[in-house]
Amino acid sequence: MQTGTPGGSGSGREIPIAADGAFLTPSQGQGNEPPRKRPARKTPAISDLALLLDLTTDGLYITDARGRLLWGNARFSRMIGVDPGDLASPDPLKKPPLSVFAWNGQWTPEEIEAELEKNLSLSPEEVRVFETRHRRRDGTLFPVEVAVRRIGAPEDPLLLHFVRDISRRQSALDTLDRMSRYEALRRAATALAFSATRTADFMEEICRICTREEKEILLAFIARPNASQRFEFLAAAGRTGFLEGSRIVLDPSLHQG
Repeated sequence: MQTGTPGGSGSGREIPIAADGAFLTPSQGQGNEPPRKRPARKTPAISDLALLLDLTTDGLYITDARGRLLWGNARFSRMIGVDPGDLASPDPLKKPPLSVFAWNGQWTPEEIEAELEKNLSLSPEEVRVFETRHRRRDGTLFPVEVAVRRIGAPEDPLLLHFVRDISRRQSALDTLDRMSRYEALRRAATALAFSATRTADFMEEICRICTREEKEILLAFIARPNASQRFEFLAAAGRTGFLEGSRIVLDPSLHQG
């Protein structure tokens, strides 16, 4: 190693120079100055990351062990229909903070307490994922998928939640399930058509299959219009009492009932 002065000017104090010609700091060289302490790295707080966290497509929020909201991002506030400024109350005496008991629309308070215990029993490495329903401020419910992780000190644990609105996914699954069930009914009807010997028996059995296999169908009937433009019931199954005395007409100007 050699020594020199940068540019040949200044006070003439020798600065250590590495073999490749780069200047060394006192901590790297062999000077008498003590090494400078680097400033301590600041751990970013939630407030420092707020803008970044608001860009996520998931709702994020943190609660204490009792389920009280401590922080939530803008996405979560929009999910439950609450102004971002109202998510966490700085003065609980004037305005109690929101809690999971306010926005969970599926479980009873006792069930929510049990869920909190499950979450608090997680190890720091564990992530628990479950589905439930949340309630908006206007009272409407929507399905969500929640991933929760325990954070903070063991003596004062907190719960970090990632929330995803799965309304579209749930709707798609429901549609697929409905199509699968109706396809099963169609196949059963097709098989019955090849084996039936009497039209009346065939129609009665079709109605029975619909109400037996498809729980959402409470009443199934087959009807045809007669000369008076009213429907004549040929077969029915399920809650057939609804049809007693009922008249269904083609012409909307005629009385129905």
